Amino acid sequence: MKKPLPKIKFCTYNNSIAEEGLENPKKKVLTTEEMNLKRQNELELKLGIKKYPYVIETEKAINQGLYLNTNIEWFLFRHKDNSFDILGSSNASSGKINDIITSDYVLELLNSNEKIFDFEYSPKEKDALYISESYEYSYVMGHERPSIYKYMSFKFENNQWGKNRISQFERFDNIAKGKIQLTDL
Repeated sequence: MKKPLPKIKFCTYNNSIAEEGLENPKKKVLTTEEMNLKRQNELELKLGIKKYPYVIETEKAINQGLYLNTNIEWFLFRHKDNSFDILGSSNASSGKINDIITSDYVLELLNSNEKIFDFEYSPKEKDALYISESYEYSYVMGHERPSIYKYMSFKFENNQWGKNRISQFERFDNIAKGKIQLTDL
């Protein structure tokens, strides 16, 4: 008997983009000493005397054997309009990201009545979903790793999701983005 596949859950990132974009009337004014320390820190980073925080984090990942770990991210878009002033084509999406996350399985879940997003979402005509795999940690020179170019795209048309190439002639607004989590049945 074939073991059932884990469920896919589309979890949004815990973003506060709207809050970060607001003016903060209580913004701290830096003292001259704090300003000089900040400038010195920036100069040390530029000159390579000091490492950027993401490099330090990635070096820790290399030492812990986590440098090759990947995330599977998703991006949900709302169709804005068509733009025919650009020449080019779109690439065909992969049939699978891994043995569980295949385009057929995702398509089946998208067209089911299951709640697979962690927020209230009702698709509208021409909404698009893009799923891709990427490394969890930034690249560090001298630590080569295989390139990843696996992605899938889907489009909601005629009241159902279908596998699709998202054309670069279409423009979209970002609705939500996040990371895919696999859950037990």
